[in-house]
Amino acid sequence: YSTACGGEQTMTDDNISTRRNYLKWTTAAGIAGLAGCSGGGGSDSSGSGEDTSGESDSDGSGSSDEGSSSSSESDYPSRRMTFVAWASRGGGSDTIVRQGYLRSIRENDLVPTDIRAINQTGGGGEAGMRYALDQDPDGHTILNVTTNLVVTPLSRDIGISYQDFTPIARMGVEPILLVVRGDDDRFSTIEEFRNYATENSVSIASFDVGTQDHTAAFLLSQRTDMNAEIVPFSGGGEQVSALLAGDVDAAVTAPSEVSDQRESGEVEYALHFSGQELELYPDVPYVNQAFGTEIVVEQFRGAVVHGDTPDERVEYLRDLFEDIYNTDEFEAYADNNNVNPAFLRGEEFYNYVEGVDERFNKVFQENNLGVYSDN
Repeated sequence: YSTACGGEQTMTDDNISTRRNYLKWTTAAGIAGLAGCSGGGGSDSSGSGEDTSGESDSDGSGSSDEGSSSSSESDYPSRRMTFVAWASRGGGSDTIVRQGYLRSIRENDLVPTDIRAINQTGGGGEAGMRYALDQDPDGHTILNVTTNLVVTPLSRDIGISYQDFTPIARMGVEPILLVVRGDDDRFSTIEEFRNYATENSVSIASFDVGTQDHTAAFLLSQRTDMNAEIVPFSGGGEQVSALLAGDVDAAVTAPSEVSDQRESGEVEYALHFSGQELELYPDVPYVNQAFGTEIVVEQFRGAVVHGDTPDERVEYLRDLFEDIYNTDEFEAYADNNNVNPAFLRGEEFYNYVEGVDERFNKVFQENNLGVYSDN
């Protein structure tokens, strides 16, 4: 195996709340990590923010936006709002920010100020987390998050955890997939891929090191007889580009990263990590069906803010994201990217994230991974 980081996750419903009035994100089951993840692991942790698409006017500097947090609550929002994607352009995190959030806000005039999207890439979401925590806690910087909100801090000691943020809303969930090129004559099904990988070395692209993608790929290589090298990239767009170019043999990613390529026949879905049959993908087996071992890793998408954001502004943002969720534009985003809309607000999102954290901690402990490893 190559760089090794592991973790397992299933999804449960529930609650989350404002950091000030509720539990300040009390620890669910401790902080753990993924094996062999000693640093940023093949990604640029410095971040980048330039956007020239018309969806943003970020300067890419990583510095705090103009203005101060001293304006009265009645003035909020009082300046440009920044929505942060922690992966590179074209990936799932970037897509939900631009197509799901910004487009919904603009088309429905949901906020009275200018809005922008920026990309802060590196460290499996670490750069985005640091950027959000470096800004004034005034509600003008919103971080889009995935399951890596839990997994990346567990993969290595970065001095940040999900407890440092106040949850706004979960917006959707989606399975994690193993995908291969549609024109690859060596394999198109998981059986063919497995047979090939037992006799030859295969490379599997993941999003960074210590992420849910990397977790799924690592556990698959660890618990099966395949000879797999895991190759990290800084975003889903780069993973897919590498796969289509033939630089890697497969990729572990989410449907929103490859839905267009699947529709065009450029990629095939070989396996999913949901732990049960999926109505949306009836012909795609899950891990236990294909390999006789249980590996469950799924992804959520949602939004958080700095943990010290005032309560009134947190509630404003929760209302905003509920409005976004109910727009035609967000519905179109979800349909086009095979994301299952699944809204959880505030305290419900908190309890859900706690459940994710508990499951990852259990798996890391059982597998002697990350901060639980002996290394």
